[in-house]
Amino acid sequence: VACGALEIAGANGVIQSGQCALLPSVITDVCECIPADSVVTTTVAPPATTTTPMGPSCMCSPLSYTFTINLSQNCDTDTFIDNPGIGDTVCLVINDDDVDFDTLKVIDVQFLQVDTSGNLIVINQDDTYNNVSLSTGDTITFDSVSAKLNPDEPLSSQLNYVPGGVLMSLRAKSEGSETIVTNRVSWMYTNSCESVPTSVGDAIGWITLSDQTEASQAFCPVAA
Repeated sequence: VACGALEIAGANGVIQSGQCALLPSVITDVCECIPADSVVTTTVAPPATTTTPMGPSCMCSPLSYTFTINLSQNCDTDTFIDNPGIGDTVCLVINDDDVDFDTLKVIDVQFLQVDTSGNLIVINQDDTYNNVSLSTGDTITFDSVSAKLNPDEPLSSQLNYVPGGVLMSLRAKSEGSETIVTNRVSWMYTNSCESVPTSVGDAIGWITLSDQTEASQAFCPVAA
């Protein structure tokens, strides 16, 4: 388990309070993260010159996404992680014990995009699919914040429109049940100039990417 994946899961609200006691052993034994109080610091003289950190030089993620719901899939399904433009993925299904998947329907979907800083700052939130009833085979569509990019302006001046990743939460209920089953998925982009990060057919958890609007060649030299 990568430290970044654990951080994303925490920020996405998927670590339940009853699991908090397990975190110290997960952090040290599984993630092999180094606690802050164990890090040895060394004072180094500042360099003669400094440079300002730059944002990504390309934006190759889609301008819009259409997903097909497939409630027969679970977190064993993850082909996003196989793509060179994807840095990390997380998939969790919560409260799926004793659920009648034959009558399970998605009741709401939240779509979030975070920035490229690595701090998971939300730059786009779409709650269009609220109080719905969606089954396997139904589709949902979201526009990316990157659709607001101006091709006549440099990318470096529009970083608030450049997504560093996507976080989605799908909540569902079975007929006659009050139990809410949640599928939380996320994927982070490398923002590489050398590859388009997603392809039609990519799947993770309950969703499969069935259509997308590819990025503009003004910001992605490998875009079709």
